[in-house]
Amino acid sequence: MTRGNRSIMIVVLVALLAPGLGRVALSQVGTSTETPRKTFTISGTVGVPGVKFKGLPGDPVSDDQGRFSIEVPNDLNGYVMPIKEGYVFNPPFVAFGPTSRIDNVHFTARVVTFAISGNVGVPGVAMKGLPGDPVADSQGRYRAQVEYGWSGTVTPAREGYCFEPAERVYAQVTADQGNQNYKALRVTFEISGSVGLPGVVMK
Repeated sequence: MTRGNRSIMIVVLVALLAPGLGRVALSQVGTSTETPRKTFTISGTVGVPGVKFKGLPGDPVSDDQGRFSIEVPNDLNGYVMPIKEGYVFNPPFVAFGPTSRIDNVHFTARVVTFAISGNVGVPGVAMKGLPGDPVADSQGRYRAQVEYGWSGTVTPAREGYCFEPAERVYAQVTADQGNQNYKALRVTFEISGSVGLPGVVMK
């Protein structure tokens, strides 16, 4: 077979095989048997924005209306736990799975509070600056609840008395503040003058 004949044979073989190769390539692209993974949506409300949800893929966060929504695999087992500093939630978490989906779950948020308490030594002292304007009881004791992160200045006040310290400043309270005591001092005044004679008793 001459070189020319061999060239003709190669061209003929390529022409015969090309359509079949094209069909094989198309069949491999267009006949995928992979089934798309099914999902379901977990959504609900938590009442406050910026709440993170532990246990869900992607660590979703509630929007400015306190809502959240995320798709999870249909066969996923897990739980949803809302977390935000300064808050507790009811319920604390909710479990879910293929047979216990939670399409619409609602959490109730409550701000964590702390107590500021102590003794001012005398009754009837107004603790100015504390929420609720508490007044010391008959034993000089006082107590007030403040929200997580509360800041303010507390000044004890009662006519005829001054106190040490004169005030207490609080910044970003994140724990109970006990034994916040004050010392009460009676205010006194000096009366002086002259009667013109020695030995006069001033009754």
